[in-house]
Formats: sequence, C-alpha cells, structure tokens
Amino acid sequence: MTADQRISITFGGPVRAADAVLMAGDAPAPLAAVVERFSPIPVLGHRLGCSCCAPRNQAALALNRLFLARARGAAPWFKRLVFIGNVAAQAELRAALADDLLSRARFILADSDVTDS
Repeated sequence: MTADQRISITFGGPVRAADAVLMAGDAPAPLAAVVERFSPIPVLGHRLGCSCCAPRNQAALALNRLFLARARGAAPWFKRLVFIGNVAAQAELRAALADDLLSRARFILADSDVTDS
C-alpha cells in the first residue's frame, strides 16, 4: 500500500509558512506559502435544475486554482491547506469535497476534521 498523496485540509488553527491557506471573503491573510480566496456565493448556470450544466461551487474552483498553481510551479509546493472561513463557507468546502470529483481526488480532510454523519 502507498501513503495517501492528497493534500490535507485543516479547518482553522495555526498556519505554518509552508502551508496553503484557503479563505472565504477578504479578511487579512496570515503568512503562508500561498493564499487563495473564494466567495461562498453560488454561481448559477442556466435555469435552476438545468440538466445540461451544473457549475462547480466556488470552493471547488478555488481548490482547483490552488492545485494547478502548485502543479505548474506558480506556487510553492505545499502538503497542507488551512481553511479560514465562516460556517456557510465551511459547508461549501465540505460539499466540494463530497460532490466534486477533482476536489475529492486532490484533497482530503485531516483526520481531526472528519466528523461522523
């Protein structure tokens, strides 16, 4: 067996200089290797419930930007992401990890942040 190579996500807590930070909103950012932001506002495609398109949520898009920046060398290599945001933004991030295939393949909740449902 090999170790899980996905990037670990932690909700809050201390930020190390080698960490990536994902923030909801425009609050001042802590010192980190890279900071990405998103606005937890849903982006609508066509009419509600349209079967031809289901846009990715803003958290999933932000995770994608972070991953691509790391892969392309535009951001330092990081193994841990610290999320800073309110409860609504946290729910959107959890939804991205549950529903978005690319986010789920690239990122994983840290053991301490996994809750029983």
